[in-house]
Amino acid sequence: MYHSLLGDFESQKAEEFYVAALRRMTPEKKWQIAFELWQMAVDAARANLRAEHPDWAEEQVRAVVARRILEANGGAARIPVRGD
Repeated sequence: MYHSLLGDFESQKAEEFYVAALRRMTPEKKWQIAFELWQMAVDAARANLRAEHPDWAEEQVRAVVARRILEANGGAARIPVRGD
């Protein structure tokens, strides 16, 4: 295993391949990938909350996820949301 600032790779050659692929991407493609990863994380957080609280309305699930994201990123202090 090869460890670098970019993460863990099977080898240094694998890291070099990854870096070359990133360099070939347009800024738009990099933003698209970042957005898709963000959306996957939000969807996973919503699914987790729905599993933990099947009685919650979708609006409440979305509000709690939004609040948690804000708080995790230094946003608003404590934002009260019903049920959480």
